[in-house]
Amino acid sequence: MSEFISENDLNTFEGWLKYQAIDPAILTPDELQQWKSIFDENQKNKDPKMGLLKLKARPGEKLYGVAVRDDGNLWLVLWVRRNRKGEFFVMVPRAKSGWDPHNSYHLDGTFHAKSFGHKLEVQQRQPLTGNFRDTEHLGAYGGYGPKTVGAICDPSAFAGVVKVPPGILGPKDGTIVVDLVEPDHEPRCWPFKEVVRQTFKDDVPWIVIRIGSEIPADAIKLELHPIRGKDGAVDLYDMYVTVDRGAPEWIGSRRTEEQCKDAFDAYCRSLPPIYGKGRITTIEIKTPPIKP
Repeated sequence: MSEFISENDLNTFEGWLKYQAIDPAILTPDELQQWKSIFDENQKNKDPKMGLLKLKARPGEKLYGVAVRDDGNLWLVLWVRRNRKGEFFVMVPRAKSGWDPHNSYHLDGTFHAKSFGHKLEVQQRQPLTGNFRDTEHLGAYGGYGPKTVGAICDPSAFAGVVKVPPGILGPKDGTIVVDLVEPDHEPRCWPFKEVVRQTFKDDVPWIVIRIGSEIPADAIKLELHPIRGKDGAVDLYDMYVTVDRGAPEWIGSRRTEEQCKDAFDAYCRSLPPIYGKGRITTIEIKTPPIKP
């Protein structure tokens, strides 16, 4: 897992270069000066901080916030609005004029994502007018600068606030996942190391908000369980994958260890990029004792 980069790091040239994945040791003096000029220009042209966000729930609706506690303040990073009709809106505070990124899920089942007034994605989900079944995903959100945006959270405006400790949500780290679930159901599995979860059960469907970080590179492991014939020779290997010390998941069987490694490599390549770029895998062969 890569090193956490904070907002404070982005205020230094060295930290900003690290965020851009640029190694200053391989740059020429002229190239380094060019990057320094870009950094200085960005520092001058920052958006103004939003200050105390004066949100207020309208009659019959509820707001649920996610905020980071840092430097003595509670910084709002996301909120969910359930309006009086039972529709859902996931909002992200942004200081830039006209930038109003949000996802919405409407009564007729229409789900869309919008930014700068343009629809980026439109889907048809189950309507919100009948009995809600199973789960619906409202989005996964990353890329945080709580103190840079400067939206101060007023907890009294919300029906509930998920409070996140510092060091989890950052410019390139951490994800907030929002789901709707039928009572007593689990949201869809998400490939991250879950750190905080809060479920709001005051209406149906329930709202589940999870916060997590990238899964460590050495957290995805393969166990091979030999299946032996009467002569004691291995006929097959059952393959079980464990992610971040979770329950082992069977992913198939192969005849040789080499075939198992190839299958495991293919499995890892199929994972979403949130798992991280590097991956250290451990292959552990579980050999049951042979009965005489």
